[in-house]
Amino acid sequence: MEVYHNNCMAMNTRFDLVMPDCGKESADTVFKDIHKELLRLESKLSYFSKESIVFKLNNEAFQNPIELDNEMFEILSLCIDFCNKTNGIFDITVRPLLELLKQNEHPDQEELEKLHHNLGCDKLILHPEDKTICFANELVKIDLGGFGKGYAMKKVLDILEENLIRNVFISFGGSSVSGVGKHPHGDYWPAGIQNVFQPSESLYKFKLKDSSLSTSGLSEKQSFFMLNPLTFEAVKARKTASVVSDSPILSEVLSTALYIADVEQRGLIIKNYPACDIVEIHYGGNEVEEILEICKSEKSEQVQV
Repeated sequence: MEVYHNNCMAMNTRFDLVMPDCGKESADTVFKDIHKELLRLESKLSYFSKESIVFKLNNEAFQNPIELDNEMFEILSLCIDFCNKTNGIFDITVRPLLELLKQNEHPDQEELEKLHHNLGCDKLILHPEDKTICFANELVKIDLGGFGKGYAMKKVLDILEENLIRNVFISFGGSSVSGVGKHPHGDYWPAGIQNVFQPSESLYKFKLKDSSLSTSGLSEKQSFFMLNPLTFEAVKARKTASVVSDSPILSEVLSTALYIADVEQRGLIIKNYPACDIVEIHYGGNEVEEILEICKSEKSEQVQV
């Protein structure tokens, strides 16, 4: 059996594509289309590129309404909806606070309060009638880092569907994966959660079939932190949060939100997404402390190992 495998760098990580039962010539053509699409999205959604729409919005949208194309209007509408349904935990406007805390872990309280009152997805004012957006003030900046890979995965899946490719496995750096159809030697694509400190050890397995898995949180060489938009505190929890759903966008967003959320906030979030599989792995020091199966959907299959 011929199995096609190719990879590239995209969305600041390695992208891998595995397609069984697909001829090399046609597979190469599909991969080129996918790579082109990933480069387009990376350029469009980048926080840093001066050519991106995100950069333009961050520098101009507080002055005048900016017209959006249909895709960008949909993206921002989705992000605002996710913010509402995660009770404000998933928030694409917290970048200014992140930058402040990177400079000083104990910033001036007055400066912190100023950001607290001026950030939030409610400061993104969308006008559906003419598809424009304006920011409520000059402090608002958007960063789609917690959304982009999931959206890119969805666009890749669309391309594969258009080309009638039924069986495929896709990975963005291992933290975001999708399995479509069947593995060459089984009815599903196995995907595991690794031990952060012993990567060769799989702590939990999922059986992916037309579904996506995303994992957020602790890494062995973690040099970053996330922020809880409700408390304006840095989150450095020693855990990972993994989500399986039918939507790669939802999996990406929820894994981020659930890593940030405390127990009470987590309970409020999952009420809005009952059809997802959610697993948290907690670490004490460099050892696994607890594996929590928080939510299981009836249609999914999981095998703990």
